[in-house]
Amino acid sequence: MGAEPINFLSKHPSHATVESPAPQFAISGTTLSALLFFTHRAELIAINVLAKRAFYEIECIQGNWSLRELKRQIRYEGRVN
Repeated sequence: MGAEPINFLSKHPSHATVESPAPQFAISGTTLSALLFFTHRAELIAINVLAKRAFYEIECIQGNWSLRELKRQIRYEGRVN
């Protein structure tokens, strides 16, 4: 009769069912969680512009970027603009 445990991740945007914000760029219907580590997804969720987030998702997956490389690319883009 105890309380059920709360699963905070079930409502979190980085949960396993989250797909790319730009479905036209979806990679064969696979969810992001199958292709990226949680740390990568957490970094990507912070990007508010959906087209920009989709760009980094695609580049990160295709380029097999480490978290350090993803952060570097995002920082570099911020300096260029």
